[in-house]
Amino acid sequence: MRLSLPKTISRAGLAAGVVLAMQSLAAPSGASPIPVSSNLDFTGSVVSYNGGNVYDTASTGLDFLTSGSPSPGVAGSVGLNNTTTGVFLSLTPGSCLVAASGGCGTIKDFVAYNPTNSTLTNPTLPLVNFLTITNNSQSMTFTLTSLTVNQYQPAGSTAGELSLSGYGIIDFTGYDPTAASLTITAQGAGATSFSGSIISQGVVATIPEPVSMALLGMGLTGLAAIRRRKAVAA
Repeated sequence: MRLSLPKTISRAGLAAGVVLAMQSLAAPSGASPIPVSSNLDFTGSVVSYNGGNVYDTASTGLDFLTSGSPSPGVAGSVGLNNTTTGVFLSLTPGSCLVAASGGCGTIKDFVAYNPTNSTLTNPTLPLVNFLTITNNSQSMTFTLTSLTVNQYQPAGSTAGELSLSGYGIIDFTGYDPTAASLTITAQGAGATSFSGSIISQGVVATIPEPVSMALLGMGLTGLAAIRRRKAVAA
């Protein structure tokens, strides 16, 4: 199959893409990651997309509630817990405690996922800006790059529970992108509250390698196609 590129694509433009991809693969120098002692604790509410319970294996998606109400496909609301520590204290958690009143951040829905094999299909990973917090002129975003789902069915007096965990990248005002871990726990039937925590790993993060390699591959393929086109024209 021949590769057909728009005539408006220039060699310089594709070369720039190759350089960008190569730069993204390199670790940044002189970086200042978020200290490892910092954690951001947040809360909100969630319900299963199919009307069951979040801990059901048949659950097809997660709707994080917006200001306390179901909002399929719309990012839910989150507030901050007073257990937040380290540099994230500049977000002043005490002024952003109630997600049901709008909170000070958002969390994206899992529109379609399979909890039995921890597969997220809509949206897909990496999930950019999965969680965002804006308060006190400070801004934090978290991109989710990996996900593990655990569900625990009710047993006796113990309520059913959904546990989400994974890793990703924090972007926070005044610091370089930093690797971090994520946990979210929701317990109870129907629409229920959840608590979550993002903990800095204290290490500067780079663009996930598959994304960078894809950029590099597309750039090199494009440059090769331009060279072939010129050879045919000659």
